[in-house]
Amino acid sequence: MEFKRGLIIGILGIILIFVLISNASAYTYKCLTYGESVPDKQDPRYTCHSSTCQICVNNNNYPTHPGFCNEFEPCEGGSANQDLEPPLLVINSPINDEIYSNRRVNFELSTNEPSSYYYLDNIDGRNRWKRLSSKATYYSKGISLNEGFNDITIRAVDIFGNDVNFIKKFYIDSKEPRISNIETDMKGWMKIKFTEDNPVTLILHYGNILTGYSQFPINIEQFCVDKSRGRYECEGSIPLDQFIQMLIPYNSQEIESWFELTDISGSKDISKKEIIFVDVIPDTTKPILTVNSPIQDEVYNNRKVYFNLSSNELVNFYYLDHIYGRDRIKKLDKDETVFQKSINLKDGLNDITFIAIDKAGNEATVRKTFYVDSKKPNLGKIEIDFRGGYYIEFKEYNPKLLVMKFGNEEKGYSTVPFDIQGMCEEGRNGKFECETQVSLLQFLALITPYKDSMIEYWFELTDIAGETDTSKKQKFYVDITPPVILNPESVFSIDGRKIEFYLEIDEENFDSITYIDNSDSKPREKRLCTRLKEGKCMKKTSFRTGSHELTIFVFDEAGNMVTQDIGFVV
Repeated sequence: MEFKRGLIIGILGIILIFVLISNASAYTYKCLTYGESVPDKQDPRYTCHSSTCQICVNNNNYPTHPGFCNEFEPCEGGSANQDLEPPLLVINSPINDEIYSNRRVNFELSTNEPSSYYYLDNIDGRNRWKRLSSKATYYSKGISLNEGFNDITIRAVDIFGNDVNFIKKFYIDSKEPRISNIETDMKGWMKIKFTEDNPVTLILHYGNILTGYSQFPINIEQFCVDKSRGRYECEGSIPLDQFIQMLIPYNSQEIESWFELTDISGSKDISKKEIIFVDVIPDTTKPILTVNSPIQDEVYNNRKVYFNLSSNELVNFYYLDHIYGRDRIKKLDKDETVFQKSINLKDGLNDITFIAIDKAGNEATVRKTFYVDSKKPNLGKIEIDFRGGYYIEFKEYNPKLLVMKFGNEEKGYSTVPFDIQGMCEEGRNGKFECETQVSLLQFLALITPYKDSMIEYWFELTDIAGETDTSKKQKFYVDITPPVILNPESVFSIDGRKIEFYLEIDEENFDSITYIDNSDSKPREKRLCTRLKEGKCMKKTSFRTGSHELTIFVFDEAGNMVTQDIGFVV
């Protein structure tokens, strides 16, 4: 019995030794470099994440407990195959052809080995790669991208420089479409403005409950232009024959029309509805425009001029100011047969064309010229020298008549009109300066009927509106008797180069004595006396050597004059 037990123990020992020997030969150390895996890259049970790694593996190259390799010498270098395979990149997001409603698009990436992740915007990226993460096997984060179509390359690079990339194309539509302006006419023309980066459809809806509703799709690529960053302008016409056929079912009916814009994400915007009366029989007849006010050549004393316009059909009313309007047509009213309102205009002449345009685009015009004179005339400075000279200032945009009135109760009053166009010069802001000179004979003829009497005189300025300004009345004694020189034969004596003037004057209203040396190359009037001493003017004056011919003038305050010619040699 003991023999059998010993035999069994011996056999078991031999088996154990055999197993130990066989196991010892099945394990070994392997040295890996960063990124290498065992048993292989397709089945990475262990991956080295250091510069070198020592791992105990069995004969199938699978990692096992380090204790099985305790009796073996450590390895001296990597024994795995060199990694030439790119990482396995899985892109869960973004998805090709997807439409995202937010500019922050989630990038969800994963690889089977540590890798660096990058992306390149193929449209606006300027060929620059942007890093997302380093030495990672998973990445998930929102990245801000541009509105509209996006073309993105996503790349993964492992530690050995092996890389893989995929292109993803998708759309971002985070903004609602918006129609901003609509213009149409009854000839098929339309103009539409809208803002949308990803427009898909633009549809004209029209109709009514009675007859039903219809649609007309607008070709965005043909009719519309992207001016800047999704700001579109669309302009074009439906062929007139086609447009008429579209509206024939609604002839003589009111319909409503509107536009509907849809973007790539399905968001919509609808324009304001317009009510239209359909008359598809071509209308080539102009409306009948009547302008009851303003009246041709009328003068209005207020800058607010009443416009009273009427038409035989619904029209849009406009007006064009040819003088002050800078060639811009201004709208008065829309879809009306009557317009009655006061419009603020400029003082002076106004030249206005009134315009009426019906639904078919037919146009009628009436032109009116008239005056606005809202400011009263204003006489300013007035000077009269009673020798026939006048200087007058006044301010008035529309002067019509300038007169001087003079006389008295005993002998009556007279009126002298002035030629404004001939004697007056217009400055800025309606300011005029008037200057004229009438002959002494004409002046004397005017005042002779009032000889030796006191008269009053004043000026009156009247504008085209009939407004008048009157100057302050001045009094004037009419004296038409000239002064008398009592010593005409002895009015001077010679003293060397000096001439001593001595004149005895008979004049109660003496004004002055002057002379002109007619022998001068440029004769001019020079003063001798402005007052008399006991009726005498005495003054010494030097003259150049030679012969002299003088004319002496004696004036009274009324402008009457007597002359005396003398000659002498110095």
